[in-house]
Amino acid sequence: MIRNLFQYLNDRFPLQQYIPLALLMFTSIFAYCGILDGRGASFTISEITIGGFFIVVLTFFLLRLFDELKDWKDDIENFPERPISKGIVSIKSIRIISIITIIAVFVIDYFLMTGLKFDFVYLILWAWLMRVEFYCSSFLRKHIFLYLVTHHFVMSLADFFIIRVYCVSRNMSFIPLYLVIIIIFTCYTLTLELSRKIWDEKYEIENYMTYSKAIGMHKAVNLVLLFSVISFVINVVLVFTFFAAKTFALIGITFLVIQTAFMMKVFKFKKKSSELKHYYLRDMAAIYVFLSMLVINIFYFL
Repeated sequence: MIRNLFQYLNDRFPLQQYIPLALLMFTSIFAYCGILDGRGASFTISEITIGGFFIVVLTFFLLRLFDELKDWKDDIENFPERPISKGIVSIKSIRIISIITIIAVFVIDYFLMTGLKFDFVYLILWAWLMRVEFYCSSFLRKHIFLYLVTHHFVMSLADFFIIRVYCVSRNMSFIPLYLVIIIIFTCYTLTLELSRKIWDEKYEIENYMTYSKAIGMHKAVNLVLLFSVISFVINVVLVFTFFAAKTFALIGITFLVIQTAFMMKVFKFKKKSSELKHYYLRDMAAIYVFLSMLVINIFYFL
C-alpha cells in the first residue's frame, strides 16, 4: 500500500516539484504584499506561516485526489498509463487518502493557525464543488471554458488564503491593492492550465476535450500569450511604481528577457507543434511562471 502510494505520488503529484513550487508561490505572494503595502521585506518563519504553507500544499494534493475521483472512468479509457488505470491504486484508496488529507488540514489548522482558525474552509468547500462538478457535470463538460472558470477559481482562493496568512503574520488588515496580486497569479496559473491542454492534432484523443480542440490550436495558444503578457505588464507597472529607478531598470529588463524568451518558445510551438514533444508548451509555461516568481523573490528579499 505504502509503496503504491509513493508510485502514485511520483506520477501524479511529485513532491520534488510541488513543494518547491508551492513554497515559491507562498514567498512570492508575501513579497508582492510587502511591495504593495510598503512594509519592507519580511518572511518570518512562524507557526502560522508553516501551517499556512502546508495547508496550501495539502489543498493542492486534495485537488489532485478529487480530480482522480471525478475523472477515473475517462482516465481508464484515455490514459492507460496512469496509476489508477494500471491498478497501482484503487478508487477506494483515493477516497481514504482524501479523507485523511482533509483531517490533516483540520489538525494543522487547530494547532498552528492561531488568529486564522478555519479560514481555509472555503478552499475545501470549493474543492468539493469541483469534485462533484458543481452538480451539473454534463453541462460543464460541454462548455470547456465555463469549466475552466468554475474550476480555476480555487487558485484565486488559494492566493487569497496566502495573503490572509501574510496579513495575520504581520498584524495587518487586507487592503484592496492586494487584489492586484490575485490578478497576477490568476494569469500565471491560467497560463499553466491552458498550456496543459493545448496539443498538436496528432496528439488529440477522440473523447477527450482540450482547448486546442475547442477553439483551434492557434487561438488557444494566443490565450496563453495574452495571460502571460497581462502578468508581465502588471509586474512592470508595479516595479516602476514601487522601486527606485536603477532597481526598476534591472528588474524590468529581467522580466522582459523572461517574457521574450517565453514568447519565442510559444511562437516556435505554433509553427512546429507537430515536431515537438506532447507537453512542450506546458513545460515552457511552467519554466516561465517559475522564473517570473523567482525574480520577484530575488529582488525583494535579497
